[in-house]
Amino acid sequence: MVKARKRRAGRKRKQQITLPKVEIAVIEVDDPYFDPKTPESRSNPRKMKATINARESYAMWLYARRHIDKAELEAASRIRRSWERLGGAGAKAIDYTSERVDGGQIAQTITDDHLEAARDLRAAAAVLGPAGYDLTIKLACMGLWISDLSPKEVHQKYLGMRFRECLDSLAAYWGFKTRPVRSTIGEEKVRLGA
Repeated sequence: MVKARKRRAGRKRKQQITLPKVEIAVIEVDDPYFDPKTPESRSNPRKMKATINARESYAMWLYARRHIDKAELEAASRIRRSWERLGGAGAKAIDYTSERVDGGQIAQTITDDHLEAARDLRAAAAVLGPAGYDLTIKLACMGLWISDLSPKEVHQKYLGMRFRECLDSLAAYWGFKTRPVRSTIGEEKVRLGA
């Protein structure tokens, strides 16, 4: 019996380590080193391939599967950058280059970058409305997934459709893409009897 206890005591339990889910996707992006003065060639490409973590945000995952286009991804990236600039990303490291104020605390100033980010978020809230803005912030900025918002599949499909509509509206508002214009001139002539 003593030997059995020693054997059990000597065993180490397996520790389960959970790694974050990573899904690598290859997308095409603008080459930062492209020189417009020289002709486009193999050594001076306009576009290049980049690998991304498609699980970083729901918008990135949709783009990797070609459910949204580049303009809608740009809109999601812009709202995410604005949200992060205003402190939505969480705790940040101390900037020791900032000027110290009496009391030993580092001065907290509002920069032009913060004001521009606040303007972007205010404009997005005006374009999307409260429900659309909340959904966009949760999916594009906070890193939540549709399955985190609702367990029902029907509701998940609706939220996915609504999120794509919100990104489409933001892309059109910020000028990343233009909406097709439907002309009503011909319809007016028909109604007037001309």
